[in-house]
Amino acid sequence: MKSKNKKDDLNIIKQAANLYEKNLNNKMLLFVYLNRRTNKIESYEVTFKDTYFKHLTGITTPISNRMFYKKALTNTLKIEDFDYKDNNTNLKLDNIIRGMEINKYARMIGSFENNRKYLTLDKVAGTQYLSIGFDNDDNYNYPKTFLVGDIRKLTIGKPNRILCVLSKNIKDIKYEKVVYIAKNVDIEKLKFDGEIQEN
Repeated sequence: MKSKNKKDDLNIIKQAANLYEKNLNNKMLLFVYLNRRTNKIESYEVTFKDTYFKHLTGITTPISNRMFYKKALTNTLKIEDFDYKDNNTNLKLDNIIRGMEINKYARMIGSFENNRKYLTLDKVAGTQYLSIGFDNDDNYNYPKTFLVGDIRKLTIGKPNRILCVLSKNIKDIKYEKVVYIAKNVDIEKLKFDGEIQEN
């Protein structure tokens, strides 16, 4: 693994934490897409919490997930608080700033081709340059990792076109914000699971 400048990476982690707080933390995203195989509109909902941020950085630390995020946000995280896990840490930190706006730039989504050693995911969403991988537990889907490269090489078959991305606070019942909508898509005519808050 190439040597890294921990001072520079500390600043990257702090900046990424602030973007995560602004764009994703305590929010749910609904990716609405056209399934290429069935030609039906489907949706995939993801929950973002403070405890997921640390794993997205790819670093290793004895600090708990929640405390690591809090220290990054409050500018109290120090270079002694973390280390590099493996070569993937370099890739994640080099792309994490851009990754914190997945809610705005993801254009495709698909089922993950689980052929990578030590990595299992449910779905990936992103572009031909950067994607975010999601997994699930018994209750919800959550962000697990960033993947650098063309999403079309990460999915089973061709990925599906994202028609729109909706956002809401975790505690809200209905989706209150349209974060992204594809060109020539009329969101009023889309039929999918999930409701948009009427203003």
